[in-house]
Amino acid sequence: MSIKTKVYLIVGVGILIFFSILGYKAATTRSHSPKDTVRYVLDDVLLEMVYCRPYKKDRLIFGEKGSGALEYYGEYWRTGANEATTFEVNQEIYFGDKPLNAGRYSFYTIPNEQEWEIVLNREADRWGLWEPDYSLDAVKIKAPVVRQPEVLEQFTISMEETENGILIHLKWDDLDIAFPVRKRS
Repeated sequence: MSIKTKVYLIVGVGILIFFSILGYKAATTRSHSPKDTVRYVLDDVLLEMVYCRPYKKDRLIFGEKGSGALEYYGEYWRTGANEATTFEVNQEIYFGDKPLNAGRYSFYTIPNEQEWEIVLNREADRWGLWEPDYSLDAVKIKAPVVRQPEVLEQFTISMEETENGILIHLKWDDLDIAFPVRKRS
């Protein structure tokens, strides 16, 4: 076997191993952060959020830079794992106190210790690792951080009906960030 053939064989095996590892990682990612969909219907308003649910796994989830936290205060978070979380609504609503048109949006947050910024962006179909084009932000609101006595292992988005509309909860670790959504009349 010539040296050229050996080099081609080694490079080929290396490429095969590389793509096998990538394939394995892609196949197992969902088991680490499974995909979930939350839907809520109130009268004729349909809300849907699609997101992936990472686990805490004894990690510090939110904190200052340099703290070893998974997500740093003051920085963009795709609010879940894998691809960007999406928020879809079938008609005009108030997102917090801001008007929002019907449509599908990417949903991201900027966590801070006392309050979070919650943002919907018009670019909905994207992988979650890259920061969004902020010029496409459709609406931004702020929501307070509420500490819970119990620790929630897996990131969870839930919706509950209130007398004024729907309250959306983002819960993970010992945090509950909630904000209102209501129908526009």
